[in-house]
Amino acid sequence: MSPLASIQSLLYSALLGEVSVLVAFLRHLSLQEQTKLAFKLAINGTLAFALNYVSFTANRKTSPLTMTVAANLKQCLSIVLGVWVFKLHVGFLSGLGIVIALIGGAWYAKVELAGKTTVKLDHSMVKGKETV
Repeated sequence: MSPLASIQSLLYSALLGEVSVLVAFLRHLSLQEQTKLAFKLAINGTLAFALNYVSFTANRKTSPLTMTVAANLKQCLSIVLGVWVFKLHVGFLSGLGIVIALIGGAWYAKVELAGKTTVKLDHSMVKGKETV
C-alpha cells in the first residue's frame, strides 16, 4: 500500500500546487541548509523504518491484546512525561484514569508473565515424562 499511497500523495501535491511551493522553498535555502534538511529527513526516515520494523517484530511475537495494552500504556506514559517535562496540568479525573490504566497495564503484564511461566513449566514436565 505504501507505494500506492506515495503516488497518490505526489499526485495530490502536484494538483494542489505544493510542488511549486517546495521548489521555491528549496531554492531559497543555501547549500548548507539544503544538506542539513536532507540529513534530517534521512534520519527521520531511518527512525520511521526502525519503528515499523520493531512494531512488526513485536506484532509477530505477541498477541493483538498485548499490543493494544502497550499502545494505551504508551499514551499514558507520554502524558506523564509531558506533565513531568513541560509542567502540564492534568485534571483529577484524567490523572485518575492514567493511574488506573497504568495499574491495569502492570496487572496485565503480571498475569501474562505468570501464564507464560506456567506454560513453560507444563512443557518442561511433558518433555521430562517423554524421556522416562
